Amino acid sequence: MIITTIDRKACATINEQAMQALQAVASEFGLVLSAQRSTFDPNGGFYDMKMRFSCRSADGIPTDFARNAPLCGLEAGHFGMDFVSDGKTYRISGINLRAKKFPVRCEGPNGRTYKFPSALVCSLVKPLGGAS
Repeated sequence: MIITTIDRKACATINEQAMQALQAVASEFGLVLSAQRSTFDPNGGFYDMKMRFSCRSADGIPTDFARNAPLCGLEAGHFGMDFVSDGKTYRISGINLRAKKFPVRCEGPNGRTYKFPSALVCSLVKPLGGAS
């Protein structure tokens, strides 16, 4: 397929095929790959795609989450745990230490990412290690 004009459809095609090729390389090394964003400029034909690699331990927990969880009052095992806030269920999906007020990233019921303060999340999740 030869692309004669750069438009959203062409960028989507490039993005899809590039992700498939990079997924094969990432899985060979045990990495998880997710596309961050892509943009295009139809006048200049500029295409920008950023990738984020995430290493995971043998039990599937991202290593950066396991390393940073104690800094937010959580444990590595809290990754992927669900909690309810304001009647909606959220799943813990990451930590961003640069976000001082809302460092805990969670996936909401609609698939969107939400930010929460660590104190709130700690109060809503069950402690690990046999305690109830």
